[in-house]
Amino acid sequence: MKVLLEKREIREGLRALELSVEDVLNEAIRICEIPAPTFEEAERGRYVAERMRAIGLEEVSTDAVGNVRGTLSGNPDFPTVLVMAHLDTVFGREIPITVRREGEYIYGPGIADNSLAIAAMLQVAQTMHRLPKAERGTLIFVANVGEEGLGDLRGAKHLWQTDGERVDVWVALEGGMLGGAEVQGVGSRRLQISYHTESGHSWVNFGIPSAIHSL
Repeated sequence: MKVLLEKREIREGLRALELSVEDVLNEAIRICEIPAPTFEEAERGRYVAERMRAIGLEEVSTDAVGNVRGTLSGNPDFPTVLVMAHLDTVFGREIPITVRREGEYIYGPGIADNSLAIAAMLQVAQTMHRLPKAERGTLIFVANVGEEGLGDLRGAKHLWQTDGERVDVWVALEGGMLGGAEVQGVGSRRLQISYHTESGHSWVNFGIPSAIHSL
């Protein structure tokens, strides 16, 4: 790390990120106000694809499940890194999305989970684009779908199937982490449980325990 921080390009890149906070927040607001419930991320995905092209990413495309991706080719002697931030939010289209700022605070459905992370990813891509290609490996930036609930990590699973063998490092960005970071593999196990018991309506079948209580 100390050797990296001694490089002028790295110091300049970190400084640029420090100065871009307001840009990231404004970008997060624009992203947040585009509805993107799980399974309906296409509109937000199109916006992210436009931003990737404007930044200068290569091979910007949408894959078979809806993940939006762009690449910065780099030195083949360095690791290939995939940076991802999920597009979808838990809020349905029936929830009005208007983001407001009050002093140092920003309020809006899904602003932290995960609009802020998408905006940060785009800013990282823009900053890394300025670094000489010889100083970095290939970087793949992905706005992935289906992270929440019944999405069952659909986008991330697809990426693992298509890119698992060629990517050396995976980085998942979550806006709600509030500065925290995990530097290890994190698993996700989904279970479906069926429970059968006697129950009844609380009025018609009064006296029989609720299935919820039994469970």
